[in-house]
Amino acid sequence: MCEDALKAGQKLLRQDREAFEKEKRQFHDEQQQRRTRDDENRKERTQKRSRSRSKPRGKVIPDDSWRRDDHKSKQQQQQNERHTSWSSINTSASTPSRYPSDAESTTTATTATTASTFSKPRHPPTTQDDDDDDDDDDDEAELTWTSAPTAFRAAYARYTAAWAALPPHSPLIPYPSPTHAAAQLRQTSHLPLSAQHGWSADAVVKYNAVHFFLAAHGVPVAPDVGAGRPKVGLRGVVGDGDAGMKSLVREVRRELRRWHEDGLKWRGGEEGTVNEQLVGDETARAVFRAFTELRDGLLAEMRWRREKEAAAGAARTTGGDGGGGGGGGGGGGGEAKGKDQGQGYGWTGMDWTVLSEAIL
Repeated sequence: MCEDALKAGQKLLRQDREAFEKEKRQFHDEQQQRRTRDDENRKERTQKRSRSRSKPRGKVIPDDSWRRDDHKSKQQQQQNERHTSWSSINTSASTPSRYPSDAESTTTATTATTASTFSKPRHPPTTQDDDDDDDDDDDEAELTWTSAPTAFRAAYARYTAAWAALPPHSPLIPYPSPTHAAAQLRQTSHLPLSAQHGWSADAVVKYNAVHFFLAAHGVPVAPDVGAGRPKVGLRGVVGDGDAGMKSLVREVRRELRRWHEDGLKWRGGEEGTVNEQLVGDETARAVFRAFTELRDGLLAEMRWRREKEAAAGAARTTGGDGGGGGGGGGGGGGEAKGKDQGQGYGWTGMDWTVLSEAIL
């Protein structure tokens, strides 16, 4: 009984040992297989990397052969040119067997210099007309507010021609200034110091516009510093009766048509385009106001002259009817009054504000 139990226990122990050995062998086999697979995979990856990897780069040396070839070709070309020029200078039929002497070298150098001088392009000779054009350009470039009246007449002629040649919708309008620039209308260097610091920008532009216009027509102008407006001497206006004044009025009305807001707003570069910037330009507005006041002043002067002539005619008629002495005295008083109004550097002393209100 005990032996059977012992044998049964030994048998179970043997079976357990065999099972353990079997599991141990399986474990070792699996490890070996895994190790083998890892080695194979490692070899495959190594082979793939070796196939995809390019050869190691060496030091890149730039190929400057083209540069050397180009330099050689240029040198060869220069040598050929020098050889050609020397061959053209040396006109002998056969090549000399000796070097030229100093005298011959000097003669050859002189000949080469003369030939190269004549080969240069010549500019056309300057004519008198070209000199006049250059002088006109210089005068136009140097024209300022203190220039001579003749320069103002030429500048006004160019100003009128520029307006005549201006397309109907062009915004590049010329301004009534010596150089036709808007910035020059705002200059104050030619004004007295009190006007430079006391006048507004609007007053400066208006005075400069009137100054340019009247100086071009031979009418003297000076600044009335205290009143902030121009003093005009209309004695310089030529013409019989109102002929000279009427001509000035026509010119001023033409300027008003140019500088009116309805005419400036359509200068937008294209038809139907409104130029808001030009319409709102304070310089352009001041120019229009300047010519408006000038027109009113000229019309008031014309009316004052007519009234004066009518009064003088009535006085002469009354004096002819029997009051010659008194009429003469009255006429003398009228002339004295006219002289009083015209004294002071030849100005009439017109107040533009009063004249404008009188016309309105």
